[in-house]
Amino acid sequence: DQMVMDLFPNINDNTQSADNINNNNGDGDASLDPYWVEPLLFLTKSSSRSLVRQLQHQYCPMGYDPSASPFSTLLSTSNNTTSTDENSINNSKKRTTSLLSFIRHHKQTHFNDAIMLVRVGDFYETYGIDAIMLVEHCGLNPMAGKARAGCPWRNVQATLDGLTNAGFRVAVYEEWKGDDDEFRAMVGTDAIEQTGGKSLKRRYLAQVVSSANPTYMHGLVLKDDSSVCDDSPASQDGLSSSTNSPGRSYVGVIE
Repeated sequence: DQMVMDLFPNINDNTQSADNINNNNGDGDASLDPYWVEPLLFLTKSSSRSLVRQLQHQYCPMGYDPSASPFSTLLSTSNNTTSTDENSINNSKKRTTSLLSFIRHHKQTHFNDAIMLVRVGDFYETYGIDAIMLVEHCGLNPMAGKARAGCPWRNVQATLDGLTNAGFRVAVYEEWKGDDDEFRAMVGTDAIEQTGGKSLKRRYLAQVVSSANPTYMHGLVLKDDSSVCDDSPASQDGLSSSTNSPGRSYVGVIE
């Protein structure tokens, strides 16, 4: 429990209970939202609890450290904790990818109290605290022993069911495969990963899935030939629509 509380230095666990801790946003410099204290405290699986040791709070809203190894924190001692943390932060910043920067930005800006599930090729991936929740509630294994987890695209609904049944909201981001100019016009440049001004993968918020809206609708809209209508980005006002075939239009409201 103390290991979890150390991730939230702006919270005094001696004066706040688990019942009201979610209502405290805090004014400290921790990047992790206090919402995640209770889910972390109530982890039951040894595989998910062991991943908590890899989390750090200094600059990543998911607590993900890409330079952490499965055994690095276990080998730390009280005498070198500070230097180890500083080295970890510096190494993590050096190893940050454009995808991770994209996820961190949207997590911090829009979904600090929700899980972000991001499409990467044929998989959906999560990092840090989000990945720990997948390991805990969806029966998935961490990737290479790190706080990183995912599922094949065919299993996305089962994964979402595990998360929504546990009470979480999940923001699902898809890859855009169409024209760049059309993407910018419909979604905006903020949703485009960039490194040094060069556009890389393009992703958009497809839907926010929750216990009140548990079915992931992406890919369920049909064209005239009954094939899947894919890659319909969410518009800025929170509506996702498809009008590719008469009589088969779909409009989904995103929370």
